[in-house]
Amino acid sequence: MSQVIPLGPASRMLTTREAAQRLGVSLRTVQLWVEADILPAARTPGGHRRIPYNAVEALALSTGLGGESQTKPTKKT
Repeated sequence: MSQVIPLGPASRMLTTREAAQRLGVSLRTVQLWVEADILPAARTPGGHRRIPYNAVEALALSTGLGGESQTKPTKKT
C-alpha cells in the first residue's frame, strides 16, 4: 500500500524500474514489495510509484541485493 512520505526538497526519488535495476530484481518484485510495505512509496498525480532513494539503498545494504550493479568494471592495462 502506498503511503504519505514526508520529503524534503532535495529528496531523490526513484521509479519502480530504477529501483528494480538498482536491486537486481524484476519490476514486478519491486511492485509487490511496495504493496507488502517492504519498500515505502509515494504516488504521483498520474498514479505512478516513486520510491525514496534512501529506502532502496537501505534495502540493498540490509539484504545484499544489487551489489554488482553499482560496481563498474575496472580496466586492466
